Amino acid sequence: MILCNKNFNSLPLWDMHVPITSPTLKYGIGLFEGVASYFINHEMQILYLDRHLKRLQEGVKTLRLDYDFDIDRIAQAVQDTIFDNRFQETVHTRISLLLEGEGEINAKGPVSLYIIPTPLSQRNKSKDNLSVQISMYKRPAETSMPMRIKSIANYHNSRLGLIQANYDGYDSCVFLNDNGKVTEGPGCCIFIVKDHKISTPSLSSGILPSITRQTIISNYPYNISEREIDYTELLQADEAFFVGTSTEVKRIHSINGHVLNGGTLCERIKSLYEKIIYYDSTRLNRN
Repeated sequence: MILCNKNFNSLPLWDMHVPITSPTLKYGIGLFEGVASYFINHEMQILYLDRHLKRLQEGVKTLRLDYDFDIDRIAQAVQDTIFDNRFQETVHTRISLLLEGEGEINAKGPVSLYIIPTPLSQRNKSKDNLSVQISMYKRPAETSMPMRIKSIANYHNSRLGLIQANYDGYDSCVFLNDNGKVTEGPGCCIFIVKDHKISTPSLSSGILPSITRQTIISNYPYNISEREIDYTELLQADEAFFVGTSTEVKRIHSINGHVLNGGTLCERIKSLYEKIIYYDSTRLNRN
């Protein structure tokens, strides 16, 4: 039995419910974050919980939700939930703010907090060496949808692109924006390597300000260029890889059937991120 948390009350998973009349189910109004925890040195440790909650707080402002965001109380509830389950493996915890009641599309509340941990052994773990399709679907512009927050509605774009890619025989996809520039993958950011130089799309390209992306940029010992990346650069890259909290670091083998030349930088980044997980994860603060 997995213990979860709703509005700071511990509940079993089967008692976590969202009303069928809620604006979340009717209109896709809601926010979430996914936080990774690891079993390190015989105890559960959590990676960058504070950064995820600060991004969630920014989402509350952007969507204009009526919610008294107590970052310290939420952080404690997340840690207590993970601790109470006595996990001894990698866990992905989804922290959601969902609308209850019977409101319409302009509803701002009432908002409920849901904390649901899922062990990695119960998740579909994606493969490495991915075949990727450049999606026919474009990332929405900032003036249409705020892509810098983890809004539930934003992920319909990722869903459509991923389903089409799978239908066409690819493992995943990458999206362009309306200007034909590279943005990101479904739930993950992308880096490319050309002539031993690493680049990643800039935030202004229309991407989520990924915590994993920024962690790699900040910790890699050489400069990583944040810039606009053209469609053709994907096809001509020596290496490419996806990064994200759940994805971690995954090599891309081919793009639109073009097999990438290959190299060693992706493996270096993967090794770097494994060290970051080990050294930057923090012990759970038990209340």
